[in-house]
Amino acid sequence: MLLPACSVCHENMKQWETILSTTCGHLFHSNCIHKWLNSSTTCPQCRHDCDKTSIIRVHLTFNYEGEPEAVSKLKQAISEIDKSKRELKLIKTKCKMLKRDAEKQSKASKMLREESNMYEKKIIEIKNNKSRNEMLARYTDAKTWNQSLIEDVLRIIEKLSDVITECGRANGSHGGAMGPHRIAVANFKTNIKTLSRSNLNIGTKVKIGQSMTKNLRIVIESFRGLLKAYVTRRKQIAAGVFI
Repeated sequence: MLLPACSVCHENMKQWETILSTTCGHLFHSNCIHKWLNSSTTCPQCRHDCDKTSIIRVHLTFNYEGEPEAVSKLKQAISEIDKSKRELKLIKTKCKMLKRDAEKQSKASKMLREESNMYEKKIIEIKNNKSRNEMLARYTDAKTWNQSLIEDVLRIIEKLSDVITECGRANGSHGGAMGPHRIAVANFKTNIKTLSRSNLNIGTKVKIGQSMTKNLRIVIESFRGLLKAYVTRRKQIAAGVFI
């Protein structure tokens, strides 16, 4: 139950406090009215004549069977405040959990970025190794091809040298014409072997080998005339014609 306010201190009275009334019927706290009457002889509310001998104590009787609307609203407000406090506490707990989850996600994201960077480096390394392996394979293929080319050229030179020697013997007095070809072929053979043992890179060796092969073709072309004479001479010998 809501009690009236004291006209001296302007605060609502409580049921356990000592309440006094003046002859004009106004209510005050005991301490408040006594202090007031120490300096005044009138009622603080209506200014009616009053002194300490005329004030009386008031005993209030309260009925608790039904609660006033204000008390009911107050209890409802308190209940809502308690509910809000519980909800706020729950929200704070959820915020802490979300914060911990966010920190875990941040750490996991950092780890994933680090792993991604590591895999990217590995991919680049693999690509570089693949490129080096491809270059090595091309180098090996070129080296094998160059060695095979040199061996083929040497076999041709050996056969050509044998043919030149045989032509020289068969042509008798004309065998001296084979001398320059024999020297050219011998020099070519020496150059090929020197090229095979040199420390030049494969590309340079291939270019030099191609140039030497071209020169060999020139020697072979110039040798064709002598070869024809050799064939003619062999036919004459076979026919029993001696010059």
